[in-house]
Amino acid sequence: MPQVRKPGLYSLGAVLIVGALLWGCNGTDIDDPTQSDSLLLVQSVSPASVQADVTPTTDPNTMLAQPPEDDSVLVKVSNIFRGNGTGGTFTDVFISSLDISCANGSLQLAGSTAGLPTSITVPANTTGDISVLLAPGPYKAANAGALLAIGTDVCRITFNGNDLGGEPVQSTDAVVNLSFVDTP
Repeated sequence: MPQVRKPGLYSLGAVLIVGALLWGCNGTDIDDPTQSDSLLLVQSVSPASVQADVTPTTDPNTMLAQPPEDDSVLVKVSNIFRGNGTGGTFTDVFISSLDISCANGSLQLAGSTAGLPTSITVPANTTGDISVLLAPGPYKAANAGALLAIGTDVCRITFNGNDLGGEPVQSTDAVVNLSFVDTP
């Protein structure tokens, strides 16, 4: 039986180790720790246009005698996996806060509308409904004159969160038209 030389054995061992280390390397950055493989995509906003009555008389949306005190919208979102396959447990999205930004600043009269806390998990490759409070009744009553002067505003809702692997998730914006009215 021929004897294997030690230098040849060392060379073969080095080649095998390098091959094992490079086995999964394809020259691209597949897992970017600064961005999740999940994308939170806004499917719809209901209602897309809200008439917020600043006085509690008649709700212009439902024509009920006693309007709801707060004006909210329901945002339907989808958790889309951007990679190949269907994702997994770590591609579930946890929404920890939301930002509401209005072009004319109607909701910023009382302070910041960034980083409003929420706690919602949207599993991978599914949809979820998120109720977003736009104009609370006490806020409308306290700022009625200024809100009526602004009249109509376009507001964007952005969701902030991470996938369960801890990577930040990108979100498309929900857009809603908000009109402040005084219905007698």
